[in-house]
Amino acid sequence: MGIPHIDSAASAKETGSNPCGSADDNFECLTPTVMKYDTITLNLDQPIAELTLNCPERRNALSSEMLDELSHAINRVAKSECLGLLFQSSGTVFSAGHDFNDLLGVDEQRLHALLSKSTQVALSLRRLEIPVLTQVQGPAIGAGCQLAISGDFVVGSDLASFQTPGGARGWFCFTPMVALLQVLPHRRAFEMLFTGEAMKADEALRFGILNRVVGPEELAEASRDLLQKAICGSRANKGFGKQFFYEMTAADETRFYERALDLMAKTGVGSDAQARIRKFFERRDSAANG
Repeated sequence: MGIPHIDSAASAKETGSNPCGSADDNFECLTPTVMKYDTITLNLDQPIAELTLNCPERRNALSSEMLDELSHAINRVAKSECLGLLFQSSGTVFSAGHDFNDLLGVDEQRLHALLSKSTQVALSLRRLEIPVLTQVQGPAIGAGCQLAISGDFVVGSDLASFQTPGGARGWFCFTPMVALLQVLPHRRAFEMLFTGEAMKADEALRFGILNRVVGPEELAEASRDLLQKAICGSRANKGFGKQFFYEMTAADETRFYERALDLMAKTGVGSDAQARIRKFFERRDSAANG
């Protein structure tokens, strides 16, 4: 995991404390709010924290390193006094899903461990006692789709889309299926999973994946406006409310994720999935060579 890098040491030096965590944390926090990791950034500026995927040149692919950093950052949010979390990404793609560099040629045990990281990140967003809003500016694909729709609210630009392409490409999207079935009618989810076709923003709004759809230039304002409304009132009472909401609507989610992880790891080391991953690299290398 990359150690967070901070620009100014003033506040921490003045107080002689580590405002971002305990002395046992494996990083030196030099300001009270902003932590810059290798692949993400975290701003704990109250009342709304901001967590940003920050690898636009790699389409915010969910590498093992990024997932480790996300887990660390979400834990920091949980220990903070922030009232809400805005989860977003830089660039034009929200996330292209798992980083295939981590997946080629791995054994089933290692693959299961990697897939578990992304699922734990998705579940940790649900388990935060504060409202989480995901801001989606572009395509959210595979595990990126899973992560995007794991927020309590999802606001998208009209360029946003949601896709689980594995059903049409050799490696079925078992873990994203669990998240999709929390928000989509069964037949529409089945179509999305088996055809691999992307759902555009207007349809995502109609089917309840998105709370709002706005133009790209209005996305940040619309997201903050909704989240500001959601954090009003008692933080403690809303924490209990969120917990009970998911007890009623997603009581079996963890159990289903465990089964989905087993299936995805088992099929991911199979010939069809590995051929799909190799083909991805072949196309990428061919494009790079002109």
